[in-house]
Amino acid sequence: MTTLALGAAVASAFCFALGAALQQYEAVHAPGRRTVHPSLLLHLLRQPWWIAGGLAACAGGGLHVLALSQAPLTLVQPIGIAGLMFAVPLGAALHGSRTGRTEFVGAGAVIAGLAGLLLLLFPVPTTSPLLTHRDALGLLAVKSGAATAALVAAHRVRGAIRASLLAAGAGVTFGATATLARVLAHAVAYAGPSALAHWFAAAAAVSAGLGLLLLQSAYRTGRFGTALATVTLVDPLTAGAAGVLLLGEPLPGDPWMGLVAVVSAGLAVAGTVTLASSPVHRPIHRPPRSSRRQTSTVGEVRPPVVSCTVRGEEQR
Repeated sequence: MTTLALGAAVASAFCFALGAALQQYEAVHAPGRRTVHPSLLLHLLRQPWWIAGGLAACAGGGLHVLALSQAPLTLVQPIGIAGLMFAVPLGAALHGSRTGRTEFVGAGAVIAGLAGLLLLLFPVPTTSPLLTHRDALGLLAVKSGAATAALVAAHRVRGAIRASLLAAGAGVTFGATATLARVLAHAVAYAGPSALAHWFAAAAAVSAGLGLLLLQSAYRTGRFGTALATVTLVDPLTAGAAGVLLLGEPLPGDPWMGLVAVVSAGLAVAGTVTLASSPVHRPIHRPPRSSRRQTSTVGEVRPPVVSCTVRGEEQR
C-alpha cells in the first residue's frame, strides 16, 4: 500500500466517523418523541451540525475512492472499518462522556470480525454486475420486508435492542442500495449518463432515503456505539450476499474460510453486544427552560413522581 493510499484511507475513516458522530448528536436532540417519521429528516436537514456531518461523510467517500484507486480493496476496506474506533470517542466527547477500555474492546472486536467477513464476501469480481428486473424486484421486496420487520419490532422494545433493530434495518436498506448503485455505475461506465434514466436509479434514491431515516432514528435512541456497529456490520454483509446470490460474484472455495467466517461473525456480534452495554453515548436530557421556570414558581410544588416520569419519557 502506498503512502498516499494509507493516508487517504485513514483520513476517510476519520471523516466518516466525524460525520456519524455529528449527525447522531443532532438526531438524539431532535424535538418530539416520534422516531421513524419524515419530519425527523426535515428537522435534521435544517441543523448546521447535521449538515456538517453529511459533508464530512461525503469527504470521507471521496477519500475512500482515492485510496481504492491506489491500493486493493482487501487492504483499504479494513482501514475504513476502523473508523468505528474514531467514532466511539468522538461520540462520547460530543455528549461530555469519557470512553473506557470496554468501548474500545467492543469496537475492536467489531472491526476484527467485520474485516474477516469482508475478506470472505468481497472477492475481486470476475463477471459484469448484471441484475434482471425480476431479481431487482425480489431484492427490493426482501429489503422492504426486513426493514418493516425491524421497524415493527423496534417499536416493541427500548434501549440498545431498539437501536440495534433500527440500525439493522438501515444496514439491509443500504446494502440493497449499494447493490443497485453498483449495477448502475457499471451501466454508466459503458452507456454514459443516459443509463441513470433506468428505474433502478429511482429505486436506489428512495431506498437510500429510507435507510437514512432508519439510521437517524437509531442514532436518536442515544446508543451511538450500538447503532454504528450494527449498521457497519449489516450493510456490507447484505451487499456481499446480494453480490454472490444476484450478481454472480464468486466465493472462495477454501473450506478454512468457513471457519474464518464463523469466528469473525462471533467477534462482530460479541463486540456489538459489548458496545450495547456501554452507557457512554447516552445523552443527558434536560427539561426545556419553560419547564424549569414552572418548576421554580413560588408556591407551586410538583410531586417527585411526576418529575421522574418526565425524565424517563425524555430518555425514551
